[in-house]
Amino acid sequence: MKKLINIILIFICSSILFSCNKKSNDNEPFEILDYEYGVFLGASNDDIDYMKQFHIIVIDAQYYTNSEIEELKGNDNIVYSYINVGALEDFRDYYDTYKDLKIKKYDDWPEEIWIDCGNEKWQNFIINELSGSILSKGVDGLFVDNIDVYYFGDETKELYDGITLILEALKKKTYVFINSGDTYIYKYLENNNNLDLIIDGVNQETVLTRINFNKKDTFYRSKEEDFKYFSKYCSVIKSYNKDVYLLEYSKNMDIVRDVDSFAKEKGYKYYVSKTLELLAV
Repeated sequence: MKKLINIILIFICSSILFSCNKKSNDNEPFEILDYEYGVFLGASNDDIDYMKQFHIIVIDAQYYTNSEIEELKGNDNIVYSYINVGALEDFRDYYDTYKDLKIKKYDDWPEEIWIDCGNEKWQNFIINELSGSILSKGVDGLFVDNIDVYYFGDETKELYDGITLILEALKKKTYVFINSGDTYIYKYLENNNNLDLIIDGVNQETVLTRINFNKKDTFYRSKEEDFKYFSKYCSVIKSYNKDVYLLEYSKNMDIVRDVDSFAKEKGYKYYVSKTLELLAV
């Protein structure tokens, strides 16, 4: 009997040890605690069924048909489209037309260049062509990226005025929320003390997490100083009655729970991705 008990104990301990050492598959969905918001810029039309679980969905609508977007919206979902205002990617079909407007290279994203938003040619393209073609697909608004060109372009008046012109024009057309853009927003608030003419909200990346750009899809908790800075920025946006969205990156469920708790406490929507490519899992 004692021998049998020892065998059982050895089996239990071995099972526990195996369970603790077993690595999770990064390609399997982890437990998402909130399906209110999802950002899927690297997804494709093959992922529509998965994305439909989320109430607010961000895609790159240039790569979807009108009927596919209609399908995504079928459960009363809200669909926003990515639009890159401050940078230009080499895989866009209009890259060669506008690449001469480059102001500098884009660190960590070799396929992109920072673009001159102060240039009238670029402004007309974004306002009168690109945004119109995207909105004609039936999306509910625009996720505007790379307003940080103002910071990386040395905060010139020309860039500030160009960004403001573009955002005001887009805001007249639809719901607009920008990705980060803190330096520009603080300057705009200094000048206007109001955000109503340019945005409806802000999506802030990496408030509670940070990215290792030297090792694919490797993420950590944010540094304390970064957390304080960006959490304050989010609070400022919220104080002007604008929506706040968090986009975090992690494979660690403890961190996901922390994001969930923080977002719910502050009244923010959030999404946690396991990959920088923002694929549907």
